Formats: sequence, structure tokens, C-alpha cells
Amino acid sequence: MKKLFILFLFLVASTACERKTSLFSEIPTEVVALAAYSHNDPNYQPVADSLQLRFSKLLRLLRINVVSAACAPRPEAKLALENERMIIQLDMQDSCAHATPELFDVDISVSPVHPDVFQLIIEEKDFETNLPGKILLNRRIDVRELPGL
Repeated sequence: MKKLFILFLFLVASTACERKTSLFSEIPTEVVALAAYSHNDPNYQPVADSLQLRFSKLLRLLRINVVSAACAPRPEAKLALENERMIIQLDMQDSCAHATPELFDVDISVSPVHPDVFQLIIEEKDFETNLPGKILLNRRIDVRELPGL
């Protein structure tokens, strides 16, 4: 009788473990943070290319850094998921009427990232117009191979 009970517990435990559910499965993927840092700021060190993409396995958080030219930007981003593609549209909302643009590191944090492998496309465009934007980043990403945060 004791052996049957232990066998029953083992079967219940093994079937419970078969359903792999993520803690993040019900949470939609979104841009959770967005900031622009001027290369001209004397206290700012531009992000190295090797740190352009970083990932937190624990939080399923992808941190992306791209370079954009602007004047006094107020960045805004929209995210769309299509099949195996993550598309981020970035609008710097700058005003350069009488100034020369400077370079900014734009830090974009996306979470939670559900797939491990996907095509990441970042397009800089003006949300006020229908004109095509400029692709800042277009890479196939395997987040399991990225450096951690």
C-alpha cells in the first residue's frame, strides 16, 4: 500500500512538472523605460558597441542602446510583435530648427521578452508623418547568448 501511495505521488508530481508555465506568460511585452543621453554631456560616457544589447534572464528584460541625432529630444517609442519579429518605432520628437543636431545614446528597455530568438528591428521615424523611417538596428537576436545586465 505504501509503495502504491509513493508511486501515485510520483505520477502526480511528474504530470504537474510537465506543464511549463512562465511567470510572465500573461504579461504583455512592452517598452518599460526609454531615455536619451547626450554624447556632448561632459559627464556621460557613450555606451560601447559591445554593450548595445543586454539581457536579464531573471526579469526577461532586454536593454537596447542605439545612437540617434537630435536636438533637445523627448523620445517616444511604440512596440509591435509580428510572428518572430519585434519592431520598435522610435520618435525622438526633436526640434532642430536653428541648431546643429548632437548624438544621443537612446536606452530602450523592453520586458518581459517571451521568445528566446527573434528578429529585432528598431526604426527611427516621425510619428506625425507617414514617411518611412531610418532603420537603426536590424538583427536576429538569441537572448540566451547576450551578456547580462
